[in-house]
This record gives sequence, structure tokens and C-alpha cells, in this order.
Amino acid sequence: MSAERRLAKLERALSPTAAVLLWLEEAQAYPSLVAYSRSTLDAPRSAGPLERVVEQADRAAREALRGQGRETVSAGAARARRQAAFRFELVLGLNCEAEEVARLEGLRASALFFQMRALTADPLFRGVAARRRDPIGVERHASAWQSWRDLVAVLLVTVELEEEARAQLEVRYLDGHAALFADAAGEWANLREMADQLIKLAAILPPPGVAVRTDLAEAARSDRPGGDREQRVTARAAELADQARMTALDILGDREGAAAIVERRLRSGGQ
Repeated sequence: MSAERRLAKLERALSPTAAVLLWLEEAQAYPSLVAYSRSTLDAPRSAGPLERVVEQADRAAREALRGQGRETVSAGAARARRQAAFRFELVLGLNCEAEEVARLEGLRASALFFQMRALTADPLFRGVAARRRDPIGVERHASAWQSWRDLVAVLLVTVELEEEARAQLEVRYLDGHAALFADAAGEWANLREMADQLIKLAAILPPPGVAVRTDLAEAARSDRPGGDREQRVTARAAELADQARMTALDILGDREGAAAIVERRLRSGGQ
């Protein structure tokens, strides 16, 4: 067998992770998931990226299990196809979730910037005389500032939760390779920058009468409700992984497997 044929055979037979990473390297050469998807529209379904990834994983499994019996080989190949499809759908899901969260939380961050401007424009913000004339207004103003700071802390918590859950999945299923396409990564970087700016402003802007913690970022991380940091990250990562598994199983025709994941999540309350 020639070197070219051996190389071609190796490229056709890859482990689930290797097959997905080979595809991802090719796909991320495009600026966005949408741009990449458009580039594949004219390809026949049999030559589509998912089909190619699944086929490569199938070939690798069959090659590795050669001579171990038909049932063993079939089961191993089926498992490899599921793992490849899951990783493929995980990449798509992580990009879609990042874009959606960046859009929604970006709107929330923008609203917090506008609210901050309104609070700083209030005569009670720095007007000592106005504060003396309106003690009740001062109390309301201080309460508004505290509510604003609490919302800023929630924003930071949400951003970090998503980042840590995504990183956990990238390490576990993609050998640490970044899943986001350039546009999604850019949108996420903008959101993170807005959150960081707000958390800095929240530590220095509130007027007298507002309890200020210069370690607001750390306080937000430790005070988050619904379990500790590690538990919430793990739960979010599990949710994202299950979404990808359900989609992959459905695509592969395993409706019972997809339904079993739904049932498990319902019984556990989504955990």
C-alpha cells in the first residue's frame, strides 16, 4: 500500500474526538457557523460534515475491533457513531448558546449602563444640599443603587457560569479545543468586557449611604443562590451536554435514547 493510500485510510478512520476536531479545524476557518453552513449547502447529504465525521469514527472503531466478532464490532461502531455525533452537536450547541446568552445578557448589560447614567444624573448623587433637603429621596436613591449593584453581580455570575461550563465541556469532550467560531467568540468577549466594566464601576460609583464592597466580584461569586459554584457549573455543563446528546440520538434515529434523556432530566428536576 502506497504512503498516499495509507494516509487517506487514516484520514477516513478517526476516533470520535479526532474526527470532530479535524472537522472543527476546517469549519473554524470560516468567520461564523452561518458562513460555514452556507458553504456546505451544495454538497450532497452523504458528503455533509456530520455524515463524514460519523463515518470516520465508524471506520476507526471497526478497524480497532477487527476480529472480535460481529456483535462486538457492531456495538463498538454504533458507540463511536454516537460519540462522534454527540461531539459534533455539542460544538453547534455551544456556539448557539454562546450567541444567545451574549445577545440577551448584552441587552441586560446595556440597560445597566443606562440605569447607571440615570442614577449618576440624579441631583442626589453628589448634591450635598439636595441630600439634606430630601432624606426620604436619599434613602430611595441608595436603595436604587443597591438594586443596580445586585443586578450587576447577577450579570457577572451568569457570564462566568457559562464560561466555566463551556470550558469544562471543551476539556472533557474536545481535548480542550475552543468550540466557538470567531463571531461567537467576539460577541462573548464583548459581553465579558461589559460585565467587567460594570463590576468595576459598581465598586466605586455608589454615593454615601450605599454599602460598598470593593470585592463585589468575589462576593457575587460566593453569594450566588442555588448551590455552590462548582455545583452550578456542573449542572449547566450537564444540561448543555444532554441537549447535544438528545439531538445526536434523534439524528441517528435513536428516539428511545433521546426520550430516555428527557425522562431522566424531568425526574431529576433538570439536574
